[in-house]
Amino acid sequence: MPDIEISIDDHGLITALGAWPQLQTDALRAGIRDAADAVLARSQDMVPVDTGTLKKSGNVRYGDMEATVGYNTSYAAFVHEGTASHIITPRTKKWLRWEEGRIERLAARISPRRAKWRFAKIVVHPGTLPQPYLSEALLEVRPQIREMVLRRLRAAWQDLRGAI
Repeated sequence: MPDIEISIDDHGLITALGAWPQLQTDALRAGIRDAADAVLARSQDMVPVDTGTLKKSGNVRYGDMEATVGYNTSYAAFVHEGTASHIITPRTKKWLRWEEGRIERLAARISPRRAKWRFAKIVVHPGTLPQPYLSEALLEVRPQIREMVLRRLRAAWQDLRGAI
């Protein structure tokens, strides 16, 4: 029985297929970036806003094949996770002092001289409920992440096919 030899002598095809691993890696990185950006965007819609500092601190840090979405304020974790009941005492003075109704006074443009101040030596704070804006955003975006990555891989494959 005679032998049949099959060979491909298409330098363009061989070169293009050799480029696939890098195209695939780049597509995966882009898909991860897309997913992280989507989580940040959704969490920005959900993050509670008082002064806007927490919302402005939202960011994405991109790694090689990973991305980290976070908020960079000293209190971000306390807002997200909530706090237990705790006692507040003065650190440098004898009394605690706070303005009652500050937000309302500012909104009504009332002079600080008309502020209502409260004083105490100790305050039992009831704690705060969690506001899991970041984890909720991830749960909402998670079903779409696979498609985000696949979309980037399909585009890379189409680019490869166009190069052949």
